[in-house]
Amino acid sequence: ANLAAQLKESNRKLLISGHTDSVGDGVSNEKVALQRAKKIREKLIAHGVSGAQITCQTFGERKPVATNDNPQGRYKNRRVEFRLQ
Repeated sequence: ANLAAQLKESNRKLLISGHTDSVGDGVSNEKVALQRAKKIREKLIAHGVSGAQITCQTFGERKPVATNDNPQGRYKNRRVEFRLQ
C-alpha cells in the first residue's frame, strides 16, 4: 500500500521485472516470471494505481542474483524487482 500511495502521488512510472530460478524449462520460467510481475501489478491497481503507470517484463532464469546450485540460491532468484522511472 505504501508503494501504491507513492505512485499515485508522484504519477511516476514503475517497471516490474519477474525472475525465476533455473529449475524447469526456459519457456515455462519466462511465463512464471511474467505472472509474478503481473500479480504485483494487479495488487497495485487494486490499491488505486493507474495501470498505465505500470509495465511488466520477464527475465525468467536469465538474470540470477545467486547460485542455482542450492535451495537458498534458488530462493533468492525467484523474485520481482521494481524500478521507478
